[in-house]
Amino acid sequence: MATNSKISIINDIKKYSLITKNEYELDFIKQTIDFLQNNDNYLYRTNLKWHLTNSAWITDKTYSYVLLIHHKKLDKWLQPWWHCEIVDNSLQDWAWREAREETWLNHFILKDNWIFDIDVHPIPAKWEEPEHFHYDIRFWLVWDISWLENIDKNEIINAKWFSIEELEKMELTPSIKRMIDKTISKKVENI
Repeated sequence: MATNSKISIINDIKKYSLITKNEYELDFIKQTIDFLQNNDNYLYRTNLKWHLTNSAWITDKTYSYVLLIHHKKLDKWLQPWWHCEIVDNSLQDWAWREAREETWLNHFILKDNWIFDIDVHPIPAKWEEPEHFHYDIRFWLVWDISWLENIDKNEIINAKWFSIEELEKMELTPSIKRMIDKTISKKVENI
């Protein structure tokens, strides 16, 4: 990402903080801004203590289904997430590139053209990596449901479209439950 992008990222997060109402997320926003302001090596995995990540909450166009991946390292169903690469020019470009790479889907639409969610969470030590923190900025991408092929088996055990009703019955992280609630709210607004 461009070297002047840190200021741009902080400004986008500050703008987003004006519209979110979730108290946990407001705390994550404060933590993320503090992290960015106090770290020059914030984007890449070379920072083994903490780094910025990006993820996509991918739904169908009716907001009735969500695409989750089962991640090997964490053994959990999660939204697709990833680390920054030098080719990424913006947070949105980063989300689109990685959503395509992780799911092999194309033609996403960025819902609301804005940050959808922010979360801070620990990643447990595994293999050569020590425990570290992800400061995760999330975008909502919309896509038509289709068959998934060519999934990266090195990182992902499975990818699946889940109905909102199925997700509400599953044991999921608080941040995924928060994004489900946001999706339901948006779906109700559009009825």
